[in-house]
Amino acid sequence: MAAYVLCPSCQTSCPEGATFCYRCGASLAGAAPGAPAPTPAPAPYPTPVANGYPYPPPPPSISYETHRAIDRTKTGLVLLAIGALIAWLPLIGILGSLLVLVGAILVILGRHAFGPKHARNVGIAIALFVFGFLGALALAGAFVSSVTSAVALPAAEAEPAITGAFGGLLLGALILGVISGLSTVLFIWELLNGTGRALILLSYVVALLLAALIYAMIMPQLTPALSSMFAVSPPDPTSIVALDNQINNLRLLQALPALLEAGAAYVAWSRIDAGQIP
Repeated sequence: MAAYVLCPSCQTSCPEGATFCYRCGASLAGAAPGAPAPTPAPAPYPTPVANGYPYPPPPPSISYETHRAIDRTKTGLVLLAIGALIAWLPLIGILGSLLVLVGAILVILGRHAFGPKHARNVGIAIALFVFGFLGALALAGAFVSSVTSAVALPAAEAEPAITGAFGGLLLGALILGVISGLSTVLFIWELLNGTGRALILLSYVVALLLAALIYAMIMPQLTPALSSMFAVSPPDPTSIVALDNQINNLRLLQALPALLEAGAAYVAWSRIDAGQIP
């Protein structure tokens, strides 16, 4: 059995033959014999937590498919925000609409990464959008058909027929706006916090108010404009063109709901980017 000596300074057991104490560095010359250093007790094993792990378990790994779905949704939200900001502009509005379409497709493809409620809402939003789109095609077709038929009528009959066609178009557009606006709200609802939901709801309400304002301002002017058009032969469309220009000017107010919608899309993107969802 190996012999030990006690350090005269700190009383630490050191192997016999050592010149200096390995603990305090004091000289061991003339040190008295001592017992071997006690073996330190092993560190206690960590107490298991409720889930059976000694430490909190690591976060679950995310599959490649989930990562791809999240990235698609983030990209889609960016495109939705940019598209909403420019879709109402007269010259580049078609580009904004294309960006919105591509962004919506990406959000649809990534919907399953954010839970069943989001996936369900996206499905409902798609159904509402398709219904609104088909309704818009049917409304436009009915309007063109009615106006074409009315133009061939005598002036006394053409005027009320065209007035009815325009009135039906504006009222139908208002109803379809309610449906398509709901699809926009549901599309990203589950990705939003309180601020984002307030923005998207406010965008929906403002868009409906603008549609109602256009209907209320244009309808009283429609009959006088048509009377002016058919007052001469052949009919002079100058008054109708002026009325259409007025409608286009009122549509510029759509910048406000577009800005609110883009803000909501940004809120959803920032929550994903910060890791708050999924």
